[in-house]
Amino acid sequence: MPWIRDHPVPAALLISAFLPWLITPQMMLGGLFLCFEGAEKIRPPRGLD
Repeated sequence: MPWIRDHPVPAALLISAFLPWLITPQMMLGGLFLCFEGAEKIRPPRGLD
């Protein structure tokens, strides 16, 4: 659904109205993604020997 990328607020309102149980897993996946991005920035590159 590419419209979600363009309109995050209406998408969030629709999800909270019709699928409220989806908010917690979605937030957990977002946090996992941010942890991955942060670890990728601080760990040294691998395979460049």
